[in-house]
Amino acid sequence: AGLGTLDTVAGNPGQSAAHPGGTVNSRSFTPFTPTATEHLRLTGQIFDDGLNNTKRLSIGLRNGAANIIEMGLYTPVPYYSARVINFSSTPPSTNPNWVAFKDAGGSPLTQQVAGWHTFTVEIGDATVDFSLDLNSNGSIDSTLSFVSTATSVGFNNLRFGGPSDATSGGGGAKFDNLRLETIAV
Repeated sequence: AGLGTLDTVAGNPGQSAAHPGGTVNSRSFTPFTPTATEHLRLTGQIFDDGLNNTKRLSIGLRNGAANIIEMGLYTPVPYYSARVINFSSTPPSTNPNWVAFKDAGGSPLTQQVAGWHTFTVEIGDATVDFSLDLNSNGSIDSTLSFVSTATSVGFNNLRFGGPSDATSGGGGAKFDNLRLETIAV
């Protein structure tokens, strides 16, 4: 279910999923709660055409309204952003709602970059670490790290499209190479 469709024309390099924003495409899985010895990692690519910086499109994980992780293109926050919300309040967690990825000088990345971009999040028992590889060339351009502990329900749903089903006034994007895995620590 969702608004994403198969795109066989402009893939990465073949097929990808085109999504206009709005209702997400999602895939449920057996609930998983990260631990000190086993983290959860989500990686995915988003194609940004670089033509409009008012898009709202993301890749994310959640369990209902709990443990929301999203990363991607989001305005009005300066564009390339991520969020960690509705995590546990015991122990205290950072629950930032849409924080911009920053350049090497610490300024928010506000300049759009046309091309495929790789977003990654690794969720541990008490940390959430994001990275952004602009142009998917193997070089990490920005990272974000937060002290956050998921609630005990863990995660059971992978999503892409409009964050929390939000529409994207700036148009759609393409998604490819989504990978969800557990990582032994």
